[in-house]
Amino acid sequence: MKDYKLVLVIGNGFDLDLGLPTSYQDFLKSRDFNLLLDPVNMKYSYGYDIEDSENIFHYLNLKYQCQNWIDIEKELKLLASTEEHYYDNLGTLIKTFPVASEGKTKSFEVLCKQLCLYLMKLDYNFVKRDSTALKLLSIINKYNSICEIITFNYTDLHKLNNELIERLSVRIDHVHGSIKNKDIIIGFEDEVEIDKSYSFMIKSFNPAFRSHNVRQKLLDADEIIFFGHSLGETDYHYFEDLFRFQSQPEYCKGPKVIRIFTYDEKSRIDILFQLRAMNNKRTDMLFDLNDFEIYRTKNDSDKIDIYLSLLEERLHSQRFETIC
Repeated sequence: MKDYKLVLVIGNGFDLDLGLPTSYQDFLKSRDFNLLLDPVNMKYSYGYDIEDSENIFHYLNLKYQCQNWIDIEKELKLLASTEEHYYDNLGTLIKTFPVASEGKTKSFEVLCKQLCLYLMKLDYNFVKRDSTALKLLSIINKYNSICEIITFNYTDLHKLNNELIERLSVRIDHVHGSIKNKDIIIGFEDEVEIDKSYSFMIKSFNPAFRSHNVRQKLLDADEIIFFGHSLGETDYHYFEDLFRFQSQPEYCKGPKVIRIFTYDEKSRIDILFQLRAMNNKRTDMLFDLNDFEIYRTKNDSDKIDIYLSLLEERLHSQRFETIC
């Protein structure tokens, strides 16, 4: 009999549920980011003197002030991939992409370092002890022999040891680097059309990028929990095979238990639209061919408590069967 396998996939919403201010908005509001807008500090701290027009910090700050919300990676993608058009002498339409200046390259490097520094200074003493994220992590950690965590966050979950009954021992795979190793990876996916000069923003081009076999781990798992991940376009490619296969009877690898934890009704609808894009508009088949449900941490506390209780019972029995 095949051993039972559970994979927990976590995104930024997991940290936020714990009460950690790790969103891009939190960073852009912080002193750490605002220091980057000061040319004197930039010169003193990093030795760079970069004009505002060539400075990624000022670009991101302007976007944030206009929108009061920002996804840094999406904005970086727009910066690098917005097409420019002109007609040559023969009247032929020519399409080009922006070319990265030295200022853009240097300020991106500083941005990554400063975000890492901001996250390293976070205070874990005020983590929400009654959060769904911490309850789930405690259960997953207890059954570490059949569970694994795939995190798209940079934060170090071992800093939660004081809040857990047992020290964290479950396998944790950091897909985009971690603050612990000071190798966080920011940027966008390979499919984006850009000029070669902007290749330093492609995540897979980062020297710290490693193989993680995320797609295969998800396809092989019996139970998958997504917590606080938007399943958005930047990481779309990691999940597309799973949701496409599990929505087609001819390819479905048996019914999987799939749970998605998100914040509220708006984010639930956003996720369903993302799934629609991944499974060729067959979200109904995803429900039909699997044990699939979405929980809203803001609204579904009773349902979540029931699921967590059943999850612990299931993992306990599966571990017992594995030992036997």
